[in-house]
Amino acid sequence: MAKLSFGSTRADGFRFRGYQRIKGRTYEQWLNPEAFARRVKLSQRSSIAWRQRKMKEDHDFAERTRKTARERVAEWRRNDPVKAMLSRVRMRAKIKGLAFALRPQDITIPSTCPVLGIPLRVAKAVADDNSPELDRIDNKRGYVSGNVIVVSRKVNRIKNDATLEELLKVASFYQSLLGRQKL
Repeated sequence: MAKLSFGSTRADGFRFRGYQRIKGRTYEQWLNPEAFARRVKLSQRSSIAWRQRKMKEDHDFAERTRKTARERVAEWRRNDPVKAMLSRVRMRAKIKGLAFALRPQDITIPSTCPVLGIPLRVAKAVADDNSPELDRIDNKRGYVSGNVIVVSRKVNRIKNDATLEELLKVASFYQSLLGRQKL
């Protein structure tokens, strides 16, 4: 007799739950579809509760679980950087109360930063200066088509919340300082 696996279906629609030993004999346990569905739902709830309890009590388990979750997220970001970028800015827009109306088709990641001309590359783990980021052209408007551009993280850090006038003042100040120095 072949071993049955949990959830196998019989011709009459009953689902296999498992084996039970009574007085040295092994019996198959079969449930009707409704009872099986209830059992699966109950099992899922208890496994979620078990995991939450385990996360609180066992620090090693919690760290291993968090580490694998971080690795999965990092892999997702590397494999689909546009969706990852949109996910982050959607959350940021919600927190800041800004409009968000972007789709993956609205975003293209260029090979080089349009401002600095440095190559853009998706980081393996932690973002660096060459990582692509979505920048709002006009900070007062939200993340909407026509108001965003993909630039390097370095440019986005430089710009941050500065206005165009402030950026021009900073640039002219340092240009005048460099002009006074003898090269």
